[in-house]
Amino acid sequence: MRDFYSIFGLLENVHLYLSTRPDDFMGDIESWERAESELATVLSASGIPYDIKEKDGAFYGPKIDIHLRDSLNREWQCGTIQLDFQLPRNFGLEYTDRDGSRQVPIVIHRVIYGSLERFIGIVLEHFAGRLPFWIAPLQLRVLPVRKGQSPYLAEITGILESVYLDRPLSHNRLRFDVDDREESLGRRVGDAELEKIPVLLIFGPRDEINRTVVLRVRGEDRIIDLSDLSDVVLELSARI
Repeated sequence: MRDFYSIFGLLENVHLYLSTRPDDFMGDIESWERAESELATVLSASGIPYDIKEKDGAFYGPKIDIHLRDSLNREWQCGTIQLDFQLPRNFGLEYTDRDGSRQVPIVIHRVIYGSLERFIGIVLEHFAGRLPFWIAPLQLRVLPVRKGQSPYLAEITGILESVYLDRPLSHNRLRFDVDDREESLGRRVGDAELEKIPVLLIFGPRDEINRTVVLRVRGEDRIIDLSDLSDVVLELSARI
């Protein structure tokens, strides 16, 4: 859970709940009390805030519910981790222990992000469309001041095509496109900002002479040498 939500920068938005024995529970109270005690110990050791949801467990066992607070401070249940002593016994499941004895296993039902549709909806709303660099559908847009192909544009796109990102997984190509429509630069920049594209790369005739480009990152401009472009993009991918 820590690994998964940290990738999205959402770990601080996580709130946990221990959901205890419902009225229509299966099995014996002793097993339930043991399971609830063990989950409470795990939650206390996690360092993440948690509360109790009385009688909200599944009929076969207590659970840890993972809630996410969105940008409006609303909570949504996403993942859940359920400790199940009952169903393995009911299905007659056994395994051979190290001492040769037959034992009934304990099952942990685990789903980390829960409903994928709900999770993606929360992420989109939380970031107001400004997704983290690694998951943005389009990560960079090239905006030539003048329309038309040029050797300098080809050189820039060649560098970008050679960039492989290493976060959160390695060997991912950079996702970029070129917008050289016959519109003003201001209009094209505005369109890119409406699309929430994290990085814009802008260049004109002076940049071509100086062998530089302008990177606009979340509205802030930065002039860099073309020779540094791939390294700077990799650095931005880890930071944005």
